[in-house]
Amino acid sequence: MEWESHRWYYSVMPTASPVIAYANDFQFGRRQRIHNPCVRSRMVLWSRAGRGRVRVDGQEWDFQPGDVCLLPWKHDIQYTADAREPFFLAGIHIIPHQNPGLPFVGLVAHRPGELPELADKRRDAPWPGLKGLKRGRFDGEPALKSLCEYIVRHWHGERPKEAKQRVLARLLVEELTKFFNRPSEPHLALPPDLQRALQFIDSHLAQPVYLTEAARVAGRSLSWLHRQFRDQLHTSPMEFVIAARIKRAKTLLATSNLSVGEIGQAVGIADPYYFSKLFTARVGQPPTSYRRQASLF
Repeated sequence: MEWESHRWYYSVMPTASPVIAYANDFQFGRRQRIHNPCVRSRMVLWSRAGRGRVRVDGQEWDFQPGDVCLLPWKHDIQYTADAREPFFLAGIHIIPHQNPGLPFVGLVAHRPGELPELADKRRDAPWPGLKGLKRGRFDGEPALKSLCEYIVRHWHGERPKEAKQRVLARLLVEELTKFFNRPSEPHLALPPDLQRALQFIDSHLAQPVYLTEAARVAGRSLSWLHRQFRDQLHTSPMEFVIAARIKRAKTLLATSNLSVGEIGQAVGIADPYYFSKLFTARVGQPPTSYRRQASLF
């Protein structure tokens, strides 16, 4: 993502600590592709809407609403937006360490040779539990999502002050550490080929889920996949998909301003009447009632 070329200069705090160097959001055009070969930051990247693919240091995957990742220092990233629903992404650039006593620059190098005056003054730093590329979803983590969204809104609003960017950076790193090191989901103990099938299903909930494709991703047959759901998960593939869609819908109802119909579409149930009926049957209350209850302080 190419951030706008604005700079702010401040005197730095006397002690070295992570600092947010830039935060922004970007609506891609259809099929738009952006390649940044050397981003000198650790970047938190998430999808608000739409679809596309992201490739980071040779790893490529579908990037959909609710997906979030933490990218390594000096990462090579390419964004490719969907032809029909281009994604709307947001990101926060964190500098793990900048030499104390230097002016702070609110800008990040995206290519070799950019900002040469900062090349030897900014560097990576060890973050326990956050080594390399980390991927996840905001599902069930409204606090982390709210913090990320607040940082982006803050950057768009008042002129950012470095002291506050350092406080927010510390808080964000703490929350990211908790998020990416929380206890593993039960399905992570499953066979790797079944995990691949489950990850495929989870990343395609907004679309018709074709089990034959999930089996292909796992490198197995469709009959094998059905047996694995029965023996390992004690459920059917269709029941698993419905439960996953309802779980994601609950998260979206609690953490977004999307309409009930839009949330239904986001979880692969385009008919708003059917979505409300199914949600009510599974959760025990209509989507609107669940949202009111989840929004109470």
